[in-house]
Amino acid sequence: MKLSNTDIDTLLTDLSSKYTEKREKAERFYSENKAAILPRILSMIDRDMQTFQRLEDMKRNIKVLEVIISPIAVLMLYWILSEAIPSLYELYSVPICIASCILFLYWFRRIQPEPRQISILQIIEDLGSPQFVGLLIDMINERNVHIVNRVEPILYRQILLIDRSHIGLLKKHHIRYLQERLMFFCGRNEKTFDKPKSLAILRALGHIGDMTVMKSVATAGAESLSPEVREAAKECMRTISKRIREEKPRETLLRASENMGGQEELLRAANAHTDTQAETLLRIPNQE
Repeated sequence: MKLSNTDIDTLLTDLSSKYTEKREKAERFYSENKAAILPRILSMIDRDMQTFQRLEDMKRNIKVLEVIISPIAVLMLYWILSEAIPSLYELYSVPICIASCILFLYWFRRIQPEPRQISILQIIEDLGSPQFVGLLIDMINERNVHIVNRVEPILYRQILLIDRSHIGLLKKHHIRYLQERLMFFCGRNEKTFDKPKSLAILRALGHIGDMTVMKSVATAGAESLSPEVREAAKECMRTISKRIREEKPRETLLRASENMGGQEELLRAANAHTDTQAETLLRIPNQE
């Protein structure tokens, strides 16, 4: 069975179709051929992830575009209303302009996710692996309320699966996002305080964080209302410090010392500044 990328896209769309018959047919096909199809889907998700990372660099341009388009839309609305109801519009021109600008930006943030995106999210959740945590964070950063509502629960379940083997999995802006969320969830505001999410982030940062996250962790721990979160913050800092010490390269290297007359080669500490007795040096065994 050989499927094209178009076939895979169609399958992903049908898996979340609003039509029951089409959705059930796609689910049966996917279930029967999962072993062959899943690697292709994961490859497509990887490409999507790279696309999101490229878009991250383009966000400033997108924001500039929003700033340019919004006034144009407001001016067009101003012209239409001033022509239609000039007397009424003169009284409410400023509030209407402000409201239209807000509604325009709000509309951009409420576009419904495509069926293909919903299917991909379901597959990522079913995988039970944190390999796509970065992609989930990038999707949340798009600020679309519908996507955020779907992605956040998956994200925090995946974050719990992060361990030491996933160092390097996330980029700097992903780590920065986790720090920002930690500060938000750990604050003294009872309305925004979220213990499960705080503990999940602290656990993940303990495994993959470095010295740059220590300040955020310490602040979050100090400001938290929960004793569990405060203790988790301390444990996170201890884990990071311990891991950094273990990963620190050895300061003492070995180099060949002067040959003292024999055929064997002797090794001396590279940072040694004093003479060392030949009988105490390491010897490289003869290779015969």
